Amino acid sequence: MKLRFMNETAIPGIYSSGEVSGGVHGENRLMGNSLLDVCVFGKIAGENAAIYVKERVKEGRLTLDHVQRYHKELEEAGIITDRVAPMLLPDYSNPKVRERQLTAHYLGTIR
Repeated sequence: MKLRFMNETAIPGIYSSGEVSGGVHGENRLMGNSLLDVCVFGKIAGENAAIYVKERVKEGRLTLDHVQRYHKELEEAGIITDRVAPMLLPDYSNPKVRERQLTAHYLGTIR
């Protein structure tokens, strides 16, 4: 992904950092260096995104009221809203692997 100045993408108001933007090491992920990239450039992207929004908000204050209205409409329509989208919190673990992880975490090492 090509970035403009201060981690801004070609789409105004959209900022990027970490592996998706290549980082200082380019596309090569050198032994976990991408973690440092996302910390440093994530901070820069976040700060600039906040400035971008602050300069453009005309209503005075940002709220999440639209989210609450949306959930109320879903509820009134009888649509179940207690599920989490798999794209937000995917579960990639095999049940057997997860069982071993939980057992190891709470009961100690399994041999």
